[in-house]
Amino acid sequence: MSGQRLRAVLPVVMALVLGAGLVLVSYGAWARPMREGAEAVRHGDLRVSLGRFKAAEERFDRLPLAKELFPNDYAAVLANQAWLLYQLGDLDATIERAAADPSGRVRFWAGCALFTKARNEEKPENQLAWLTRAQQEFRQALESSPEDWDAKFNYELAGRLAAQLRTAPKREPSTILKLLRPQKESRPDARRIG
Repeated sequence: MSGQRLRAVLPVVMALVLGAGLVLVSYGAWARPMREGAEAVRHGDLRVSLGRFKAAEERFDRLPLAKELFPNDYAAVLANQAWLLYQLGDLDATIERAAADPSGRVRFWAGCALFTKARNEEKPENQLAWLTRAQQEFRQALESSPEDWDAKFNYELAGRLAAQLRTAPKREPSTILKLLRPQKESRPDARRIG
């Protein structure tokens, strides 16, 4: 009797294994732009990589079920785009990417872009506004990934700089990072020579 059961179950098991294999092969072909994007980064071609990750996002957008089935892949596509935009210096586009990210992984790069805008700003009140927004983005990044030490460090740094700007807003714009370490007055060497 067990031989008959085995013969009855075996075709069903084989069909399930074949179906699973077809799904994996299909996903591998469907996910090709992600692999090509990663390969372009390895070769140093950030613009080509950005195009491939945008193509991957378009595939996810055409098939919303894929976002549900492969949320980590979708989040990685968005995070890679944000990183590439930041590396290419497109700060506004980096910040815009954060608005489309449901996972919060892009918030880190939006915070970095806002921090860079603060460093490039001339007026202390505008620097403070950019730093405050950067700190908010880093906080949201920490909420989605509490173990991210880079986000923790940047959150604290943005907060400290914002606090320093609130207390000393009349500093030179180019010295934003020097706010953390006030310059000591230099004294001549007091040792006697001779």
